[in-house]
Amino acid sequence: MNDFCAELHSFLNERNYVSPWILSTHAQNPILASACSITTIKKKRYLFLQGDENHNVYIVRTGRLRIFYSDLSSMEKCIYIVEQGGMVGETSAFDQAPNYASAYAITDATLFKIHIQDLMRLINLHPSLSLRVIESLNYKVRLLSSQMEYFTKSAPVRVVSTLIALCARYGTLQPDGSVRISIRFTHEEMSNLINLNRVTVSKVFSDLLQNQIVTNVGGHIVVPNIDILKTYLDERL
Repeated sequence: MNDFCAELHSFLNERNYVSPWILSTHAQNPILASACSITTIKKKRYLFLQGDENHNVYIVRTGRLRIFYSDLSSMEKCIYIVEQGGMVGETSAFDQAPNYASAYAITDATLFKIHIQDLMRLINLHPSLSLRVIESLNYKVRLLSSQMEYFTKSAPVRVVSTLIALCARYGTLQPDGSVRISIRFTHEEMSNLINLNRVTVSKVFSDLLQNQIVTNVGGHIVVPNIDILKTYLDERL
């Protein structure tokens, strides 16, 4: 993580915002990797579905997955995005309960896969691996707590907090000091992540664009001055 990204993460942490983009170094652990098989999943396919039984723990090797919950009316709520090193499936695998959410491939992905019993045997041989699982679960608890807090805040706060998190994760600092977010996303995708409707998210973006706090260049969001975006957030918290 470079200094620019670290500074943005620190800025968000000070405001109790936890990024929904999960990545880690789990995929680089040779002990864990050597005990896993490798599975692949194509873009727009499901790794597992909410309500299904699950006995495996997965670690993302490459690609990106969306973890989401569907309510009784089939409305989807994105909980977090898992990227390289992120762990999924561990909650249902450990407690032997049905999956509380579905995992959907945003991109083609490869994953390490290990049966929960094999993982438990591995942890008995290498107790330090238990810290990896605890770290994963702890981050998700912190994320859910942060979401409970931020979902009570105004639409501009939710949108701009997430934009800053996107800058920290996918932003590239340009020669003129602006920040270009390298991935494209729709207002619908943003609304699903921050528990707002698409129209409300579009109105916030319209205001940001009109005031040139952000611009859209070739379908990519560009932040001309990240300090102005941070001030915009602080004035509304």
